[in-house]
Order: sequence, then structure tokens, then C-alpha cells
Amino acid sequence: MLRIAIIDDEKNICTQVENFLTEIAKEHNVQIEVDVYYNGRQLCEHLNSGEFYDLIFLDIEMEGFSGIDVSHNIRNIMKNESTQIAYISGNKEYAIEIFEYDPLYFLHKPLNREKIEKVFVRLIHRLHLKAEAFSYKSGYETAKISIKDIIYFESSDHKIIIHYYANDLYKKDCFYGLLDHIQRQLETYQFLRIHKTYLVNPIYIKKYTYDKIQMSTEIVLPIAQSKRKDVRAAQFRLD
Repeated sequence: MLRIAIIDDEKNICTQVENFLTEIAKEHNVQIEVDVYYNGRQLCEHLNSGEFYDLIFLDIEMEGFSGIDVSHNIRNIMKNESTQIAYISGNKEYAIEIFEYDPLYFLHKPLNREKIEKVFVRLIHRLHLKAEAFSYKSGYETAKISIKDIIYFESSDHKIIIHYYANDLYKKDCFYGLLDHIQRQLETYQFLRIHKTYLVNPIYIKKYTYDKIQMSTEIVLPIAQSKRKDVRAAQFRLD
């Protein structure tokens, strides 16, 4: 189930977005749970107490505690890089200001169903909600991990180390295999081959630089010189 929050000090906007989401989720056969907030402080209080949302529709121009303030709390104070944020504003100039907060989408008012559906589809794409689990042999048993929970694969001495999240905890496991085979298997999910040793899930990339990436686990992985052009091109395709 997807947990979604809508934050806007205009109640009619919140109602409109919630109604659109209900229709869209039903058509895409995805279960959702929606919470509505009318100010940013209230949302941050809930987040600080342990509440989590997969997606937040966030109005930028709220009085007192703006959407930028909320974003700073989420990304810089809570260090939450997982929650996706779709910004709402009547001013297109904010599109540049919000860039540092890794926006999923920028919605320019007035809103309509088509705009909300584009956000929803992009979220599905990023979280790979339609993906099956990745299967591999662990001893005599077959293990399965949801593809959306896989952080990256690492090749080491004919073994593959799979780094992943389980119940919000970072874990890893290993099995025999070839990274080339896994890359082909996961081609439709847009995993990035940044090095002969690493195949990464782009939804867990926290920061790109010219020759390395930082993952959500804070580990820094090198980008091979031969892969840098492909990685830069993939950034734009994924966005």
C-alpha cells in the first residue's frame, strides 16, 4: 500500500487532489492511504514522531511554515531521502529553488487530473511497484527480495553481494552469479551499471558527482570512466 500526504492551506485543493488520487489509484490497481494536512508544521510534527509517507504533495506557498521549510526538515534535518515530494505552486520560479530537495515533480496551478496522474505514474516507476521479486539461490533454498527494496548489487570473486532493505533495516546476502546476467534480467527496471563491480538501483542514489555516486546508505561508489557518459544520460531519462 502507498501512503500519501497532501499538504495545502487551501482545502479545495486538498479535496481535489485526494479525489483524483482515489480514481487514479483504482484504475492502476494500487492501494493507497491518503492523509490531508492544512499546514506544514502539523505534517512535520507527525513525521518527527515516526510517520512515513511514500509521496507528499506539498504546496510551496503556505503562510508561516512554507513548503521549502517542510522540505528542509525532511531532507536536511530528518535525513529522509526516501519520501518522494511533488511540489505545488502557482509560481514557476520555484522550480529552480526546489531542485536541491530532489523533487519528484513540480505541479503548476491550476491542477487537473492529468497532472496528478503523471505524478502517480512517475512514483510507480521510481518504486517499481509493478515489479516481481528478485529470486536467487541461497544454499539449497530460493530466496526472494522485492526489487524495490534492492539498493545495489556488488560482484566479488564470482559471488554477488546483494545490498537491500528489509523492514527498514539495511541488510546484505550473497550468492553465486554473474553481474552481466543480473543486469539483463533487470533491464526493464533501469538499474544502472556504474562499474564492472556495481549495479545500482537509481531510486536509492542520494547524490551524483562526475566520478562517483552516494547511496542512501551513505556508501560512496565509483563510476568507471567508461560508464560516466551512460550514467549522466540515465539521470535525465530517469527524471
